[in-house]
Amino acid sequence: MRRGGFIRIATALTVAVAALAATGTPAAASTQSPRMRAFTPRLLPSIALPAGLARRMARFQPHAAAPLSLDSIELFADPQDITVNGVTYQMYLAAFTEPAAFDQPPQVDVQLDRTTSGGGVLTGEQDHIYGYAPLTGLTLTADAGLTRAHLQTGTSIDPSAIDMRFHATDVEQTSCHLLTGGRGTFQYATGTLSAATFKVATGTTPFFGNITTAPVTATVVHDPGCGSIIFGATSTVAAHATAHLSAARADLFQEPCTGPTLAEANLTGFWLSQLGIHRGRVFQLGATSTNPFGPNGISHEAIGAGSGTNMGRLVRTADGVREAVRTKGVAFMGGSAIFRSTARPRVSPGHSCVFERHTYHYTNVRYQGTLTPAASPLALLFDTGAETIGEVHATLWVPRYANG
Repeated sequence: MRRGGFIRIATALTVAVAALAATGTPAAASTQSPRMRAFTPRLLPSIALPAGLARRMARFQPHAAAPLSLDSIELFADPQDITVNGVTYQMYLAAFTEPAAFDQPPQVDVQLDRTTSGGGVLTGEQDHIYGYAPLTGLTLTADAGLTRAHLQTGTSIDPSAIDMRFHATDVEQTSCHLLTGGRGTFQYATGTLSAATFKVATGTTPFFGNITTAPVTATVVHDPGCGSIIFGATSTVAAHATAHLSAARADLFQEPCTGPTLAEANLTGFWLSQLGIHRGRVFQLGATSTNPFGPNGISHEAIGAGSGTNMGRLVRTADGVREAVRTKGVAFMGGSAIFRSTARPRVSPGHSCVFERHTYHYTNVRYQGTLTPAASPLALLFDTGAETIGEVHATLWVPRYANG
């Protein structure tokens, strides 16, 4: 795996772990969550087309005789509780129509998430995503005032099928500058969903079989192709919110400090075990996908936290290094393995990271090697079925800190 890929995975892991650590309430089964307001003017900048992409597209669009449409519609259902065999998941549904300029079919995703907890904090999560993007047959349409919307798949995703109508209870509008010139109206509406047909055939049992419990509330967004959004009276508030979000985003994407990190990756999935900077805890993350090339397919993801002893101390041998990896007490993980290096390490100095608002400098030592299963191989313990990790090529990164 290239270093850039490792950084993305490590960052995703750290963000997920931060979310786990920051939550102070146990993950208990609950009734339907309170109605969420998914979109407000404070969040509009994150919904609009990214500025860099907007500028590049604007070079071609404004002067074309018949510019391609940048119009898009998005529907986000609020989480719906789904209980299977006494285990409660939250189900999310999202549907999108891409701008015609992107030449992509509409798509719909159904995601099911559940968490575990210990000591009053979340300790693990597993997610299951069922994505559909047939070339024809799937449509998401809305009326001009965004008071009504209709999502239907017909037989395009058979044996799954969805036919749902959205009825707005509140519609808000704000002016925007269009990429193709002039002004348009950005609209977002909250309301209820009614389902004539709702069936998601997962193909596995008992989790999740055929899901027929439909979500009941949603938000719909209509973007006519805005390059920037005019907030009018709310511009000052929006500007402050945007600046605050930008500052948070800048902090978030500074590389976080960690201990040793072991990762393996292939075309359809990856697995990662990462110690905290002081080795107190280990965080493990894994994912599999039936289709890594597009939205059509099924993905499973899991993350868990456990004792730092689950990654042994680095042992130096005549041939390189060795490290044990275990999963005892880590949610959704099982088995164990041994990493053995098979090549001389590569040393990369001059790195920095952030831990508790302090910047640390370190030299990165990278070992290539083999991850060999023990008697019980490493496994991602998904409710839909365990995914085992056999003997694979893996990479171990060991940071050597210069301070702290």
